[in-house]
Amino acid sequence: LQKKVLKLREVEVMDIDEQAFRNGIVKARLFGYLKIPYERRCIQGRKLGSLPSEEIIQKAIAEDITEGMNNDFLYIIGPGTTTRAIMQRLGLSCTLLGIDAVYKKEVIGLDLSERELLKLVNKEK
Repeated sequence: LQKKVLKLREVEVMDIDEQAFRNGIVKARLFGYLKIPYERRCIQGRKLGSLPSEEIIQKAIAEDITEGMNNDFLYIIGPGTTTRAIMQRLGLSCTLLGIDAVYKKEVIGLDLSERELLKLVNKEK
């Protein structure tokens, strides 16, 4: 910031409950309040929870991706609710925060470590 910040603003400090998130439950936790220098153009926008329209978009993305899946490919599925929609469309279990692997539309690994991922990828070469 090149000029003096004249305003302070009290904001919520929130985050998700990571353990609940790993179990597929999105639950936010309020940690408290904090005064921050406030200049609108320098502040990140709030993260919002999933809206019904997001769910529709996620389902559409999942449909498009799953229809194009090739049984001979190894798929590394990342964390998040959009990728969870892909796994749900396939009828497969998944980890919301972890990295999972799918081959022939079957789960071959859940919440994989870097070592496990490298082993899978090198095996497929």
